[in-house]
Amino acid sequence: MLLGGFIGLEILPVIQLAIVVDPSLILTALLGTVLVFASFAFLALFVVPDEWTLSIGGFLFSSLLVLLAASVLMIFFPPASPEAEDRAEWILIGAGLIVFSGYVAYDTAVIIKRTKDDKFNVLWDATGLFLDFVNIFVRILHALIKLKLEEKSKGGGGKKKD
Repeated sequence: MLLGGFIGLEILPVIQLAIVVDPSLILTALLGTVLVFASFAFLALFVVPDEWTLSIGGFLFSSLLVLLAASVLMIFFPPASPEAEDRAEWILIGAGLIVFSGYVAYDTAVIIKRTKDDKFNVLWDATGLFLDFVNIFVRILHALIKLKLEEKSKGGGGKKKD
């Protein structure tokens, strides 16, 4: 229940902003998330060897800590110019997508290994994949919102009049 509350706190502001900017962005982000999730799960299941996929866990966790530290630093020490802030946000979105896409492959490989070892924990493993899905969705939606707002600020966001 507590996990659901935290996920709601993470996702609700982004969903509300997407509804204001363009509600169709939510479906686009959902479809993009399904595509990314399915692609990386497929890689872990059929393409990449389990040993390699399982070995990236430490790198992914370290990368996640770096992303967290960078996000906190941006709160207390914002970039000097709007352009630098925009660039930093894009870097965080892209890096977050890479990290959580990697986590989909890693978590899938962990589930495969635990299943082979008869140590499968349905609740724990499903929660890990669900969190990967939510984090990818939030980042894709954030990127789509930024693109739409940039488009509107350049004057291309309105409907054309005949």
